[in-house]
Amino acid sequence: MMGFFNRYRKQILWAVLFSFLVGSVVLFSFRFTTRSNRTQAQTVLVANGVKIDQETLNRAYDQLVNYYTSLYRIYGMDFSRQLQGTSGAFMRQRLRAQAADGLIHRVIIDQQARKLKISVPKAELEKAFKERYQNYLKSLGVDEEALAKYLSYRGMTLAKFQAQMRDQVASELREKKLHTYVVGPIQPTDEELLAYYNEHKDRYQSEPEKIKIAHILIKDDEKLAQEVFEKAKAPDADLTALAKEYSQDEKTKDKGGVIDWFARGGSGLSSSVEEKAFSLKVGEVALVKDAQGYHIIKLLGHKDAVYKPFEEVKDQVKKAYTSEVDSKRWNEWYKKQRATATVEVKDPILDAFLSYVEGDTEEALRKLLSAKEKGTSADIYLDYYLGRLYEALYLDAGRKRADLEEKEELSPEEKKRLEELKSKEEEYKREAIESYLAFAAVGEADEDLYQRVLNLDPENVQAHLGLAKLYADRGHYLEADREYQRALEANPNLVQAIVGQGDVAMAMGLYTHAIERYTEALKKQTGSFTITVKLAEAYLKDGKPDEAEPLVKEALKKSPSDTHALKLMGDLLMAQGKPAEAISYYQRAVERSPSAELLIALGDAYKASGQIEKARGTYDDVIHRYSYRFEGYEHMGDLYRDRGNNEEALRWYRDALRRAYRNEDKERIAEKIVALAPDDVEIRFKLADYYRKDYKYDAAIQQYQEILKRRPGNVEALEGIGDCYVPKTRYDDALAYYKKALAQAKSPKRKIQILTKIIESEKKRSSAGKLTEEALEALWQRANLYKAQGNTEKAKADLQEIRKADPNFRAQEVISLLRELGVEVQTPAETISLPQTPSQTPSGGQ
Repeated sequence: MMGFFNRYRKQILWAVLFSFLVGSVVLFSFRFTTRSNRTQAQTVLVANGVKIDQETLNRAYDQLVNYYTSLYRIYGMDFSRQLQGTSGAFMRQRLRAQAADGLIHRVIIDQQARKLKISVPKAELEKAFKERYQNYLKSLGVDEEALAKYLSYRGMTLAKFQAQMRDQVASELREKKLHTYVVGPIQPTDEELLAYYNEHKDRYQSEPEKIKIAHILIKDDEKLAQEVFEKAKAPDADLTALAKEYSQDEKTKDKGGVIDWFARGGSGLSSSVEEKAFSLKVGEVALVKDAQGYHIIKLLGHKDAVYKPFEEVKDQVKKAYTSEVDSKRWNEWYKKQRATATVEVKDPILDAFLSYVEGDTEEALRKLLSAKEKGTSADIYLDYYLGRLYEALYLDAGRKRADLEEKEELSPEEKKRLEELKSKEEEYKREAIESYLAFAAVGEADEDLYQRVLNLDPENVQAHLGLAKLYADRGHYLEADREYQRALEANPNLVQAIVGQGDVAMAMGLYTHAIERYTEALKKQTGSFTITVKLAEAYLKDGKPDEAEPLVKEALKKSPSDTHALKLMGDLLMAQGKPAEAISYYQRAVERSPSAELLIALGDAYKASGQIEKARGTYDDVIHRYSYRFEGYEHMGDLYRDRGNNEEALRWYRDALRRAYRNEDKERIAEKIVALAPDDVEIRFKLADYYRKDYKYDAAIQQYQEILKRRPGNVEALEGIGDCYVPKTRYDDALAYYKKALAQAKSPKRKIQILTKIIESEKKRSSAGKLTEEALEALWQRANLYKAQGNTEKAKADLQEIRKADPNFRAQEVISLLRELGVEVQTPAETISLPQTPSQTPSGGQ
């Protein structure tokens, strides 16, 4: 992390600097006022008579987000992800409350400083400001002129920047003086320091407490564990022999179960087992159950912790004591000021989240429930917020319950408390689930929400169904089918899940499976119009019009004007070779819903019945109505192709390809273009790419081969064939084509790209990821290319990887190049194979 900071130090400092200073104002320099000209702005809260409007809160919130964004960026993370989706809505309210709390804090501090007549002398302020300002310039490595120029690009003057920084320094100094006044002098006596030392003695250990134990693990057999435990308790018990015979802990079994001296957290056992071990007396045996199974432990030895003498650490103790007393006095004072402050929050959601960030989840929940009951908030996430608070209370109750259950004996009061916690835990869980699902009903649910429900109730059918629909809408059909299956495991008669599996199968083109699912659903929900229509469509897609016909007729009988049923009858007639009869059904469907799909079907029926001009007019209608969609263009291309006008067909196909979104549609259209224009290399490259995305590697290779016939030695095609052979695990073929591509490549950038692929392919060839001779050679060539480009760090990395994998590979050349790049290299004789000198040659011939 320090390496990252040093590399990007200037950028990080700029980011953090501007997150605080480039905004209109910052938390410490907000101007609060009670003047009437501010009443036009919407007041969101009033702190001790000071009105804070929405604009001020928004600026404070933005500054807080900017700060976190800069902080996350330092660690290579994107804070904006924290603000997305349902969890992002909750995070935004937390940040908003934190910003509001910061504004309230500033009001209290400023008012108390004025009340106590605490001020900062001008000379002291100027000195501190100049020091801060010069430190900023020094940190950024710029002078004032460069800073002014940079600020102007950001729409800020140097004077305004300095004024804001001066306000910041003044605010900090004022709070520091108030802090000193409130805390007062801290002069601990030796007795107080000694008492503090004894109370926090663990902080001053030179050696921690350690124990040595014998350990036997029996995973699933409680009866056997009890029997072995009884044997282990016998005075003459040999735990070494018992461990070798019974223990299922492979790490310690062969050592007789002995775990040598360790401090807390160093045994590798669970905390419950370890804590029990530390509580035993030497020679005592205990049986402990945890998630692993049953642990029989015997304490073999104990070493007390060793502490540094008080006099040796007295200065450290005094510093820690003073710091704690200082914090305690200040926090108690501020807590009192905050408790007695008059704070009126106009926004009920903000009011609730202020309680939440202050640690009072129950009060936050009460306020949200009140807002919901009174209808004082229009926030669509209200039910979700309630779910989060109920979930937090559920988890807290669970932790408290677990703590009580770990006790060996409970008092009557504790038993009563345990039952109360169990009841509360169930109540909070139920309310959390209900709140989450109530929010999901408004259509704003996401994966995070459904996962929260499933964490609370793994068999919740609504959550599985919601998650399945979410996955299906994203095109993640396997995940959707899995969630539908889990819903069925919870409720085997759930028709919605069975139909959902049918819908997923249809989307994947698995029509036979879709028929099976829809048929099963129809058995459970006899006469369902929707399922009947879906089943009929599946039969038609599967090329079984005879099976579809009675279902389509049944659907039309039930609902003669239903658009879907009318289209299905048209599709059925088309499948039966009766396009003229299909036209009337499509026309009736279009009259009710002139969608692109229906218009295309009507155009196809016109074309199939020989009414070419009507077909052209219908496709043209689709293009004008839905110019952003590809279907009209593709079918117009089909029309011209079938009429023998290939040039016009190609024009329409290319327009269709530009508008297509799904890979399967792009693939189909590109195939049509290639069929009419086999020498269009650009389209062949695109088609090969579409095939690769669909894992059709042989088809992609065929396209690259066709390109090579037209453009022998084309680097991109040679490289593409290599790319196709790698996932087919034909590494020799991949290497051969990569080498051909490398021989033809001209630019260093392209050569580096190909060499990188050779290295990765060769690593995949080896199950252990070892570097083959070919990979080492590719690394060597890439290192030389990096060096020629001036990229010494990457060159060093490649050379060092070679040295680590095989010190004998091009040993002298690698070492020489590393030294040239400034790397010190040790060259022990055994790592370098040197040619033999005459004196080393066997003398048998003399």
